[in-house]
Amino acid sequence: MIKNYLRKIYDKLGVSDRLELALYCLHNKIIPSDDEETPTEPKPATNQ
Repeated sequence: MIKNYLRKIYDKLGVSDRLELALYCLHNKIIPSDDEETPTEPKPATNQ
């Protein structure tokens, strides 16, 4: 069943597998890449 959903997504985006889907998402800024700044939660202070 999941394969059917993925196939529909692949067809709509013009990709053929999960790797191409991931690259499509990175290229179109749907998901951030590692080299982009992403907001993170501040680390808790430690008592030293």
